[in-house]
Amino acid sequence: MAKISDSFEVHKLDDLQLKGLWVLDKLSDSKDRLSSVEIADYLIEECGISTSRQAITYALEKEGGIVHKNKGGYKLMEAGRKKFAAGNSNSVIVIESGKPFSTKNVIVKDIFNNLRVIKSVIIAIAIIIKSKNPCWFNNSFSIITIF
Repeated sequence: MAKISDSFEVHKLDDLQLKGLWVLDKLSDSKDRLSSVEIADYLIEECGISTSRQAITYALEKEGGIVHKNKGGYKLMEAGRKKFAAGNSNSVIVIESGKPFSTKNVIVKDIFNNLRVIKSVIIAIAIIIKSKNPCWFNNSFSIITIF
């Protein structure tokens, strides 16, 4: 089974919480639970990311339900997997061939909805730029409205 962490580069993840979830997913085959010290050590020694045990503890515990903690350490929960999969804005969307077509439609709709937001932002920026310097932007505005 392919892991979610295989689709992400840890250095490109936005925050420490996502990096901690990445480690939990990445090392879930070797150990069922990991302590905050083990997660921090892996990020420091193997990935070259500066962090501390306290920072990992705070990042994983600030939002309930994404991990389960007991005296054995942290375990990644399904809510954490979903947050990790959706939490990275630079993520690559992998559509597995065995999933139903309706799932693919939902993913494609999400992609197009995100593009609409980007289009709106680009048009707003274009209007602002055009209003401040109309001579510079007259010929380029049609390129932005192609989306």
